[in-house]
Amino acid sequence: MKVLVAGGAGYIGSVTTEMLCDVGHDVVVFDNLERGHQPAIDPRAKFVQGDLRYKEDIKSALLAERPDAVIHFAAYIEVGESMVSPMPFFENNVSGSLNLMSAMVEAGCKKLIFSSTCATYGTPEKMPMDESLPQKPESVYGESKLLCEKIFQWGQQIHGIECVFLRYFNACGATAKYGEAHNPESHLIPLVLQVAQGKREKIYMFGEDYETRDGTCVRDYIH
Repeated sequence: MKVLVAGGAGYIGSVTTEMLCDVGHDVVVFDNLERGHQPAIDPRAKFVQGDLRYKEDIKSALLAERPDAVIHFAAYIEVGESMVSPMPFFENNVSGSLNLMSAMVEAGCKKLIFSSTCATYGTPEKMPMDESLPQKPESVYGESKLLCEKIFQWGQQIHGIECVFLRYFNACGATAKYGEAHNPESHLIPLVLQVAQGKREKIYMFGEDYETRDGTCVRDYIH
């Protein structure tokens, strides 16, 4: 299968690209390299530099490559940043996804896997969480991802584009070749590892009144 990975130079995108190549898929990475890294792109994949915020970029890539499916990782992801500068999140995440869907319709690409987020649910009404819970995002980041889901759902209903949404929690882990590289780093596991490597003096834990054994927060991760 030929797969276009939007955001394939980022953390999860680069690992996904490697795994797709390992099992024999023909992979095209589409990335603007704003927050991704070209060395993180598996050399077995074809690289097309472009930006989802410019419809002609993704339209040209889809028409030229004619992939069977798209996996969409291209988004801003920092919750705190989204609450300080909301408009860039809507422009990049929502407008970029709208351009992607329009280009997929024009190119006749009928399969989409979208990297969404558990943040579309906000504070859950029950634990453990499941997909029956109402989606009530509490951040601009979560809201932007929910708006993307709605765009894709209408694309599925009207244009027959099959969509899968991955509403996962914090991604972690790495392969032997590819892993996380954010600058500045803000994610817990890489920060802990930097302390172990002597690159950082200490790690800070925030919160002391959670309903846990020691009052600190519990985080869910997916490898």
